[in-house]
Amino acid sequence: MISTFFSLNTGTDTSINPDSNILNQHIRNVYYSPNSFYNHKRSLHSSHCKNGGFSIFHNNIRSLKRNLESLQTHLLSELDLQFSIIALTETRITNLKEIDFNPNISGYVFEYVPTPLSAGGVGIYINENLDYTVVERTSNPAFQAS
Repeated sequence: MISTFFSLNTGTDTSINPDSNILNQHIRNVYYSPNSFYNHKRSLHSSHCKNGGFSIFHNNIRSLKRNLESLQTHLLSELDLQFSIIALTETRITNLKEIDFNPNISGYVFEYVPTPLSAGGVGIYINENLDYTVVERTSNPAFQAS
């Protein structure tokens, strides 16, 4: 299994102990810039993520409403990979009864926990082909860091 994370503040790839054995599964965590990810993806077999591969993308979105279009056009479209999970922090979705914008991304189910504060909130886009169960949703100002 390959877990891929991005660090947009670096132009170099950094491998973090690729031979780690966690729960008897080898997980290789590698940090990529968007350009180095694109080059790495081209070197993989095209079937890796389409046939059983699992990929996670995380981004501190700093307001999903304000940055959703940029996420879709400048990152997901350019990377051209259907991630299994897209995790977002700092969505700034508040405790409103309804979201005041359309958070949908084609091919994904959106789950989120709003924030009771002016910042915070988390969201996760789950590939529509994955089966999952939401165990619990909780929002507590004590868990927010300033």
